[in-house]
Amino acid sequence: MKKLLFISDMDINDKSGATSNGLMHLQLLKKICHDNFIYLGVSPEQDDKKNIPENIRLKASTTQDKIFCILHGYPAYLNKRMRQQALSIVRSNDTEVVFIDNSVSGKFVKELKAKFPKIEIICFFHDIEYFLMKEQLKKARFLRKFNLITMIRNEIKTAMYSDKCVVLNERDARLFKCAYKKTPDFLLPIVLAQPTLKNNSLIHSSNQKIKLLFVGANYYPNVNGIRWFINSVMKNLHSICELTIIGNKMEKYQDEFKSDNVTVLGTVDSIAPFYEEAHVIVIPLFEGGGMKVKTGEALIYGKTIIGTPEALTGYWDDMPSCYKNTSVFSCDTELEFTNCIISLYQKEFPIYNTPLSKWANEKYSFETNLKRMSDIIS
Repeated sequence: MKKLLFISDMDINDKSGATSNGLMHLQLLKKICHDNFIYLGVSPEQDDKKNIPENIRLKASTTQDKIFCILHGYPAYLNKRMRQQALSIVRSNDTEVVFIDNSVSGKFVKELKAKFPKIEIICFFHDIEYFLMKEQLKKARFLRKFNLITMIRNEIKTAMYSDKCVVLNERDARLFKCAYKKTPDFLLPIVLAQPTLKNNSLIHSSNQKIKLLFVGANYYPNVNGIRWFINSVMKNLHSICELTIIGNKMEKYQDEFKSDNVTVLGTVDSIAPFYEEAHVIVIPLFEGGGMKVKTGEALIYGKTIIGTPEALTGYWDDMPSCYKNTSVFSCDTELEFTNCIISLYQKEFPIYNTPLSKWANEKYSFETNLKRMSDIIS
């Protein structure tokens, strides 16, 4: 088996979808490479007690580090410590493959290829930052513009100098081709862990008040989407549904979002009990890229889902038609969301849809993606 170095900018304590997917990539590669695997990442803690022998986690960039990185054309996480450690590992370990779990390290990719032309560099695109960052540039404050420009330039170099570029789905493949005039080498969809449910036989009775659940961290597409949903949809449905909002640091919006049919809990120890109790998962997202982990989670939990086309991107096209607009509903307007919820309120349906969960597990499970990842690094 080839000797592999996995480089990531994720904070493993973060609860975002990108971090969740990055951790699954880490586990897949450890499973494939065994002792020929080294993980190099950042740590939010200076004295990191979570280290294990095969992991090398360095202190995250300080504000000064970030400024220095951006001024010199690197993404903020790739401080001098990270770059030197990566070069040292490649040099001393006879590394054959470097897997970088982001698309914005292109300047360093170029440097690695120049110093070690025989190593294979694989980069995973969680989304196509080229388009997302260009859109954000229009609204960004003066200092943030420098960071966004650095990320765009790095992704261009990533596409240019990587040996293999990996994207999530067909939409991102089209965007990649549009931006970089080449086809990505592989598709690797969301990787999901199979949950264990305590009770999967409950049903929603007709005319029973619907328990809606929104899961999402404090990130602007989540906040903008659920704000729109509360202001546009929930105000019309006081008597038939109630909404619970969970997600890392979403408690910040308790005062703004709370009402007689909206509860904001924010950060929770475990999302599983909330998924188990919810009748319907709502995912009103209008911005972003890639595949939404929250959508995959809801599918693998076998939940009835009401989501926008953006929220369902990467899943909808692959989904069997028997689930479309029967268990998983695509809605894009206030009227569509409202009518869908009213229709579900009047119906009896299972809270846990076994066939839907089985399909999602077969499509996006760890075991399924193990073969895909093996093909990528072979």
